Amino acid sequence: MRARFGIPVLIAGLAIAMLPCIAAGGCPMGGGGNLTFSAVADGRVMDGYTKYRIEFGDYDPEIGLEVGGASELEFPLDVFMAGATLGLAGKCCGTRPWALALSFGTNTDDPDDPMKDSDWFTLPDYDYSLMYSYTESAAEIDAVIGDASARIGLVALPQFGLDAVLGYRYQHFSYEVLGIMGWQLASVGDNFVRVEIDTLAGENVLDYDITYHLPYLGLAAQVKPSANFSVGMNLAFSPTATAEDRDNHLLRHKTAKADCSGQAYFGGAELTWKLCGSAMGRGWLLGMGADFVKIRTSGDQDQTWYGDDPITPDVDDTGSVITNICDEITSVSKSVVFRLGYEF
Repeated sequence: MRARFGIPVLIAGLAIAMLPCIAAGGCPMGGGGNLTFSAVADGRVMDGYTKYRIEFGDYDPEIGLEVGGASELEFPLDVFMAGATLGLAGKCCGTRPWALALSFGTNTDDPDDPMKDSDWFTLPDYDYSLMYSYTESAAEIDAVIGDASARIGLVALPQFGLDAVLGYRYQHFSYEVLGIMGWQLASVGDNFVRVEIDTLAGENVLDYDITYHLPYLGLAAQVKPSANFSVGMNLAFSPTATAEDRDNHLLRHKTAKADCSGQAYFGGAELTWKLCGSAMGRGWLLGMGADFVKIRTSGDQDQTWYGDDPITPDVDDTGSVITNICDEITSVSKSVVFRLGYEF
């Protein structure tokens, strides 16, 4: 959707990283001062999903059982992200290292994987469920991820460092879902038959927006076998992760909104090479790594019909509202990251 913005972001990041070296006519061999600035461009091959699952039910006095249902929508995250990071580092009182970093990234393409929509009929008293519908749709996405962090050194040795990290991560994913292909069960006499569905190809049938706010704390370690090579590892935890989403079912004239809270977990590792530089630590940086993010939240969803729902032709649903639907929102992403930057 906004993938066209990703390439300019990557180019701008590379240009920022190149400016110091261009201005110095190559890799500077001198320098001074206590502060180190860095500008890094990165490309990220990401895979994963964001999904929400709702469950609902009510007691049926005619059969003396609770009758319910569940619905799960899974949105793909297999995209290429381009971004840039600006950093500032120094030492407190000349010995304790500290660092600040600000990063931003957005997607350059749309997912190849489909959006998946599944529905179940349930009898909770008997732990019984029957899937009665499964469909897939093409998905287009606008993805924006931002991160701001601060580090302070806990251990600072020539070949090993350990930092405490405090940060905030922002994730926003906006989807357009196109077409419907799959199957549904239909009642024929006393039996159910599976009816294949393939309709509305290329047409926008659903819009979905979700925003995550993830304040976090963690630890980051650096091992430096040599002056030009380092291995970094990090682990972080968000105890107060929140997710806010809005699902617009265009075909049913219905919106579903939820505010959820929970936790998030982060982990990653990276190899960094200094390609050329000065004894003061300035120079080109090349990095490669991988990271993992898992977010689990829960809360309540409200559904509102802004028009008449065509699946209930005998009832005008306009203005109808259902509240307090149990909702779980989960996101999992894995990324391989490549970085090129300059430290000056």
